Parts: sequence; C-alpha cells; structure tokens
Amino acid sequence: MVISTSPDGSPGSWTRAETIPAGAAACSFPLPEVAGAAVRAMCARADGTTAESAVVFVYSPVHCARRHSADSGPRLRYDCTARALFPDERAAHRFETDLLRLRELTAAASAPRVSPAGDTTTGSVASSGIDRWNAYLADCRRMIGAPLTDLAFGTSQLDLPQATSSRWIVSAVTLGVREEDDEGHEDETEEVDLLPTTSEPLIPYVAPEQRARCRAWAQRWVAALMGPDGSATAPVPVRLLVANLYVQLLAARVWDEQDQRWRDGLSRLLEALGSEVLAGEADHDASPETRRRLDAVAAVVMTLLVRDATFTGGGEHDVLAARAWHGGNAMIARAEPAEAEDLMIPPERALARVAPWSEVDRLIAPAQEDDPYAEAIERLTAAGWSVACEDGLW
Repeated sequence: MVISTSPDGSPGSWTRAETIPAGAAACSFPLPEVAGAAVRAMCARADGTTAESAVVFVYSPVHCARRHSADSGPRLRYDCTARALFPDERAAHRFETDLLRLRELTAAASAPRVSPAGDTTTGSVASSGIDRWNAYLADCRRMIGAPLTDLAFGTSQLDLPQATSSRWIVSAVTLGVREEDDEGHEDETEEVDLLPTTSEPLIPYVAPEQRARCRAWAQRWVAALMGPDGSATAPVPVRLLVANLYVQLLAARVWDEQDQRWRDGLSRLLEALGSEVLAGEADHDASPETRRRLDAVAAVVMTLLVRDATFTGGGEHDVLAARAWHGGNAMIARAEPAEAEDLMIPPERALARVAPWSEVDRLIAPAQEDDPYAEAIERLTAAGWSVACEDGLW
C-alpha cells in the first residue's frame, strides 16, 4: 500500500510519502507541515487493478498525537471558566488555591512543565512551527483547561457574565401579514430583538453586589503570580490569564470612579509579565508567539495604567506610571496591537476603564523611539530567536 500526500489535494500535486508493507497493521510516517494538506492511500489488487482510499485532510496532528511526559506536570485541580469565577465564591476560592499550588509546584520543578513551542522532544508530530505552537497550546490546556487557555492567549471571545440586553434592531425580514392586509402593508417590517451576529468581544458585566468581592479576588490573584522574593514564579499561561481577567474587570467597572487601587495591581501585573524568569520555561525556549502575546498584553496594561497620569508629573499616579514605563518600555516597543485585540474592549459601560486600539498604538510609538534595538529585536523574534539584555550585555 502506498501513502501519498499533497499540499492541497489538487491533481498533479501528489507525492509518495511512505509504503506500507503487506501484512502490516500500522505505520508511522512524517505528515505534511501545512494544515489542510491531503493524504490518501492506494493499494494494488491481485487482478492488476488499484483501489484508492478517500482523501483525508490534515487538521491538527497535535490533537491526535499520543500524550507525552508533559502530561504529568502540575495543573489546576478544578476545571472552570471565567463565567463561573465571579458569581461563585467557592469557585473563585478554589481558583486562588489552585494558583498558589501551581506556583509552588512550578517553582519546585527542576525541568520545564509546559513544553516550549520550540521543543521537538514531544514527538515527530510537532514537525512544523504551526505544529509546535499547537503542541504548546495543548500543554497549556492540560495545565489550566481549554477555556482559560483560550482566554489567556486571546483565542476565544470573552467569557464573563453578560448583562441582559433590551436593545432593538431593525430586522431585514418582512413579517408575514394576513391576506386582506397585503395591499396596505406590503413593505411593513418590524423591529425584532435578535442575538448579535458580529464577532466583536462581548462586554463583561459584574453585578454591583459582586464587585467588592471581585476586587478582592483580583488583587489576590495578582499577588499569587509573584514569589516571596518578588520574582514571577507562576507559569506564563497563568500570568496571561490573570492579566486578561484583570483587564476585563476594569472594563466591567468593578472599581468605582474614586477608587484608584486598581493601579497598583496593574503595576504588579507588568512586573510579572516582564519577568525574565519564565517559570518552568527557559528564556531562550520561549516561543515567538508567546513573546508577542506577552508584549501586546503588557502594552494594553500600560495603556490602562497611564490613564489620567503622565510620565513627568510628581503625583502618586504619575510616579507609579513612570516607574512601570521604565521597566517595561522594551516590551511595549516590540508590541503588536493585533496580538491583544481581544483586550481592546469597547467602552459601552459608564466609567469603564478600557484601552482602545488607538491609545495602545499611540503608546507604542514613543516606546520604539526610546528603544534603539526594537527593530532588531522584532526581526530576531520573527525569525524564531529570543534576545535579552543582562547587565548591559545582549
């Protein structure tokens, strides 16, 4: 039996990949590196004719691969979604306990617990850059669950409680009318309450009676990202997840207008996102996709932090913003706004604290001017390399 592959299944594009000997029950062979590639099998019959299988298409080899040693790594004990965290006090408490436990297990581990996207030891399945990134995401999903991983990396829509909506929109569908009314109401349409069909993120909603509890949880979750010595010891997916939840809560107006304590949480989030210690992952093994996400989320967090503050002022908020800028401007200079578009929430709630695309982009420009190495670092990152500065040495 002959196994053939094609980039897209078109005629004339098929090439022989492997020959399965007679009597063999299974066979392994390299898969095409492009998602959507086609695979088929052909077998010669005894009468000289050939039988051809149906064409199958590669979707994601990582999801079909056998589990590997990373499955024994630390993970959250309880599966949960962001929707369940805020209205359920028990779920929020379990989540905080899990974060602390995961931080301790990760800090005590001597080997990486989440396989870096550049690691090829997970098997021959992760043969391309796309597959290695999917393998990394699969490990993250095993660590914190699929819903929270998708939230951390911006691959799904917002999953927080939603306020009931009473909006009306004009439907393009003409409603049926009685026959005797046809002449007088041929063009009649009616306003119909339809579910939104756009792909824009939904606006988070937290009930007023739940806001104080949510503020307390958010502050504790941020504190759980840092070790006793002030370094970030939580795994990168957990840091991104907490940053995402914090930004969503700001958009939900969990903090009152006069309550500025959210700024301290943002400052500590920036320290965690910019930490050189990637908790369970060597710095040089961090994938370009993860780096881009970290940089973009840091830019969104900084944009929120500098709201109503300046880098040159002497006020408490100004000093906090200037200190955070000094420590994180290198990340912001590399940031691509599109990598954190899910965190740019429309300001539909009164007094919501959000970071629009225009403000994030406006913040990146001066950061790039301050960082003469930003362009070189961006090109290295695009090529799959990672660069860091230690004691003035690159």
